[in-house]
Amino acid sequence: MFWILALGYVFSQFIRNTIGVITPDLMAELSLGAADVGLLSGLFFLAFAAMQIPAGIALDTLGPRKTMAGLVLIGAGGMFLFAGADGYSGLVVGRILTGIGTAALLMGPMVLFTRWFPAARFAEMSGLVIACGGAGTLLATAPFEMAVSNFGWRESLFGVAIAMIVMAVILSLRVKDMPKGRSVPTAEHAHEAGLWPGLKAVFKHKQLPYLVAIQLMGYSSVVTLLGLWGLPYLQDVHGLAKDEAANILFVMALIVMVGQVGWGRLDRLVGSRRRPVLWGASLCFVQFLTLALYRDPPLYVVIGLFWGLGLSSGFFSVALAHGRALFPDHLVGRGITTLNVANMGGVFILQSVTGWIIDLNGGRLDGPIEESAFRIVFMVIAFGVLAALVIYSWSEDRPPQ
Repeated sequence: MFWILALGYVFSQFIRNTIGVITPDLMAELSLGAADVGLLSGLFFLAFAAMQIPAGIALDTLGPRKTMAGLVLIGAGGMFLFAGADGYSGLVVGRILTGIGTAALLMGPMVLFTRWFPAARFAEMSGLVIACGGAGTLLATAPFEMAVSNFGWRESLFGVAIAMIVMAVILSLRVKDMPKGRSVPTAEHAHEAGLWPGLKAVFKHKQLPYLVAIQLMGYSSVVTLLGLWGLPYLQDVHGLAKDEAANILFVMALIVMVGQVGWGRLDRLVGSRRRPVLWGASLCFVQFLTLALYRDPPLYVVIGLFWGLGLSSGFFSVALAHGRALFPDHLVGRGITTLNVANMGGVFILQSVTGWIIDLNGGRLDGPIEESAFRIVFMVIAFGVLAALVIYSWSEDRPPQ
């Protein structure tokens, strides 16, 4: 069942990162600007974020199996619509539906891990599934670029839509909500047993704001580079061909996978969840700041920073484990999906804002984007990560038990 859940997350990671490869095609074929593409990419994450609390309620009540399978079918319909769209509105609706359709493909496994594994292994298991899901990010770089070059972006995405239908069937048939002999966790306090009282209990948690801060910037910073602006940056600033740029991002995505496995075990090694998150976020800040301040950097420096960001971004799995540790078992679905609202909402905000920044600072349809525009983007990301890091540093640690 673990591998089925990991495969589901592969779809989620792949779909969210496809815009980066087809950005030049969308801009040329449909006359879109950088802000249009940034918004289009970010809409996936906005829809994903908006669905987190409803998905969390469904995970706690209907169960992960029905929730994941049903939503993936909606996502498949969105992918068909996106692939066949002949205007911006069709792309927008399709992108929103795919965001809804993949909304439970990480949180569903998280809920299942709380039921099938000891609590101390949560960070390890979530790190493993996130690492496996990184194969989707890999597929969205060089392999997807190859498919687009050979078959076209529309035809490639039609194939993804068909695969999503198959995925929904597999989830429905093979996922088991609980180990044999166990029952669904119940509220220790009667007033938290209802749907909305339980959600209110999550919102009132005093540690929630600190975890929300790191969720807003932790994942969004790296995925905005890897899944949206990394390829245009390497093409326009460093003159690489599309396939060369995609290969660099492919390796970065591979390093993200390796990093998730390593960071997922680190909390148990050091006896802390807060410290690994602080270390990883600090490394991300330094590397984005370097990209922002270093004018005309050699390509080898840029590649090193890209790959370094891929490695340091693995602290995301530990941040998830820290968030999960805040909530009792009967609130896990609503608790971690609430945190994921900030996680995915942060991507929507950052991708939309960075698209707007690029449009205002040298982004145009008929030529390369200016290096100065990208450097402003990197600066904004760097100080966003720093602000999140400072707020998160006030959180109370939750060592693995």
